[in-house]
Amino acid sequence: MYMAFWKIAPALIMGNTVVLKPASVTPLSALIIAEAAKAAGIPDGVLNVLPGPAPSSGKSFALIRTWTR
Repeated sequence: MYMAFWKIAPALIMGNTVVLKPASVTPLSALIIAEAAKAAGIPDGVLNVLPGPAPSSGKSFALIRTWTR
């Protein structure tokens, strides 16, 4: 969980949104972080957790066509 905070905090401080893709065998800690962020008042969509096996969920996420740059 410490490593996730180490990566998430600077991005949020600089005003970026974050997509956290935890290992498929340990998604609970990432979901706890997302729950704590919501309780702290971070708006929906700022911290996103993408649990699941990497081949299927990662590919689905990468193929979303609604992203703007």
